[in-house]
Amino acid sequence: LIITGGRDKGVISGSFVVTGDRAVIGMIYSVYDTTSSVSLIRNTGTALSVFLMPQKVEGLLLGKGDDIVIDLIPNGTAVENGNLIITSSAGENSVPNLLIGEVSSVQKSDAKAFQEIHARESSPYRMLDTVFIVIRS
Repeated sequence: LIITGGRDKGVISGSFVVTGDRAVIGMIYSVYDTTSSVSLIRNTGTALSVFLMPQKVEGLLLGKGDDIVIDLIPNGTAVENGNLIITSSAGENSVPNLLIGEVSSVQKSDAKAFQEIHARESSPYRMLDTVFIVIRS
């Protein structure tokens, strides 16, 4: 995804890209003179510290290409479909409390220490004509 605005607008690599309703769709990957490229949160290789709400338990969002998985949530934590997922303050450019999406499915296994949690993004990025860049100050 390419957006208008780069070094000319003070865009910084690693900054969150959000919709008007504060829903994260990705992060700035590369910055050029007048444009920037965005890595969507579902892209393979994305790893982002997040909180599940209302439990306020921290996990790790992993982009899987066509899916988003939240990892490192212990089996003993009660997680339900519809629980919100927000950004945490962990990480160099992180901004806390931005909406990522919600839990779409939860799978527990006695053979694993952590749940397999799948998430649905809060905002469909394909129909956007305006986004905002959130730069941590």
